[in-house]
Amino acid sequence: MAWTNQPSPQGGGQDAPVSVLLAHKDMERTTAWYQALQVDTRFRVTSMANTPQDFRAKLASSPEIILLDATVFDGPQPLTEALTSVSGAVYLIVPGGVGTELIEQFKAIQSVKSVSVGDVNIADFMTRAYADALALRRTVSAISPTAWSGGAQRGGGAGGLRIVTVWSRSGGTGRTTIAISLAQAVARRGLKTLLIGLGAPDVIPLQLGLRPEPNIVSWISNPNDEGLRSSIQMAGELHVLAGFPDILSESQGDRPPEASGSINELVTSAAYGGYSAIILDTPAAGGVTPRALSAANTWLMVARPTVSDVWMSAESFRTVTQKIAGQHRITPGQYFRGAQSTRQRHVDRRSMAWRGRCCLSQDESQCGFPAGHGHHPALDRCFTGAG
Repeated sequence: MAWTNQPSPQGGGQDAPVSVLLAHKDMERTTAWYQALQVDTRFRVTSMANTPQDFRAKLASSPEIILLDATVFDGPQPLTEALTSVSGAVYLIVPGGVGTELIEQFKAIQSVKSVSVGDVNIADFMTRAYADALALRRTVSAISPTAWSGGAQRGGGAGGLRIVTVWSRSGGTGRTTIAISLAQAVARRGLKTLLIGLGAPDVIPLQLGLRPEPNIVSWISNPNDEGLRSSIQMAGELHVLAGFPDILSESQGDRPPEASGSINELVTSAAYGGYSAIILDTPAAGGVTPRALSAANTWLMVARPTVSDVWMSAESFRTVTQKIAGQHRITPGQYFRGAQSTRQRHVDRRSMAWRGRCCLSQDESQCGFPAGHGHHPALDRCFTGAG
């Protein structure tokens, strides 16, 4: 699953079906939409939603097109917050009686392609949505390099919620530096991004010049939306939740997903808070590590080109794909390698069958992008799904 939807022709040169999320407070209306779309091979309905929470959760399917009735949300403000955190193409339906000024505000949001009042002509929607999706697929590759390098493009081409755990079984790989740089790059792209430190003691505040408090322990003691907002610090455009202050407090992160104050609840609260990207800087080992893996839908592995790191990386891969299979939402199937140069070294794919979603080999001494300064070109491929 990719943030940016690259063209993926099927046999015979046909484009892959456009993925669609349908959202309406009345599931009967949603079902009617679904019945109209399912007979058209140009579209594939990936999910349906009828509440704000369900809507945010279903964004994990990374839909290219979103047909959304405004009544899913309680009012204009929560709807606007949701729309500004989504970068898929949104076709919005608002109730009759909504003022022209408010409609224009919705139209000004980058993700919104059209606003209909009362109802939508499904045939017209299908024609326009398909054309827009194909146009987006063709332009994403051109937009992406500029956006990742901090250019003028803001938020284009992304769709769905990405929860990334940056984790390696090996220590000293520069994992935290890469997690910080990745989070900053995504935030500069215009996506609301939260970097969560899980180290003990966590070095992210030191690297970003932030205070050690408030931190994740502050949220655990008050695990709700207000607790999350009050625990977050800002580093430019990036939202940061500092990790554990010491090794004794780290045990507080080892809680079952359904427990109050768990890593899973933290990620869920952040998703409901409108974050499009959540980056977890996950320690090599400890009770919090499997909790972070289970909460993520993307895994970025960091390793050095050494025999020991190859062995540890293979063990990490077996852990995710075999030992804890079914306990997380990470889907294997995409991988890439860096270029062999003084800036980017890699473990050749022939010497190690990595098949994780995103695997990055990086020698820390040749990292080439200290925190806050640019980004590794392979990170773009991690989010575009190339490789």
